[in-house]
Amino acid sequence: MPESSTKVLVLQAPRRPIRSQGTDLFSGLKSTLATGPRVAAIYARYSTPAQGVRSEMRQDGLGKAYADKLGVEYYRTFSDRGETGMALAHRHELENMLNDAREGRFNVLIVEGVDRLSRKMSDLNRIFRQLADLGVEIHEVNGTHITPITMLFRGLQAQEERRTFLARASEGRNRAVRNGLVPGRIRYGYAKGAKPGILALHPVLSAA
Repeated sequence: MPESSTKVLVLQAPRRPIRSQGTDLFSGLKSTLATGPRVAAIYARYSTPAQGVRSEMRQDGLGKAYADKLGVEYYRTFSDRGETGMALAHRHELENMLNDAREGRFNVLIVEGVDRLSRKMSDLNRIFRQLADLGVEIHEVNGTHITPITMLFRGLQAQEERRTFLARASEGRNRAVRNGLVPGRIRYGYAKGAKPGILALHPVLSAA
């Protein structure tokens, strides 16, 4: 009888790590690895007049310095002035930035922190997905390349910071009321008194 032979299948490990073919395990987004020339835009935002031009200039300066360090071509800076990070309404420069991304004018977005894009988790996730689907990388000026995991962490962090700020502001107002002071803005017909939180009748407006 002929001798039986047994074939042994040997599986060899690939020489190189297997890369995802344009998707990731978390959201199915396209790979954000840019091909060709890398061109960077900067997005800046501040919410209160007190932050104003200094905040915008700081964000712009840090963004340009990071673009230079990254070795990418600078495109332009989009700045939303006096707009809250908790809503997308009236964020005209954010919309302009997204439109330019759709037109392929840049493939790297630099921000001081992702909370400049939004402090609301659902909105931040939506912006991230739009840019990722367009092949746009998001970088923070501290050198962090934003991935789905870091975006999730930063978004939760921004929301928690917002809740803490609101809680402290609310406690400050309540404490002022308990001490017989008037918190917040000056009411119509009144003027600043001799001490903070003390109001006096305005000589003209109170008679109107």
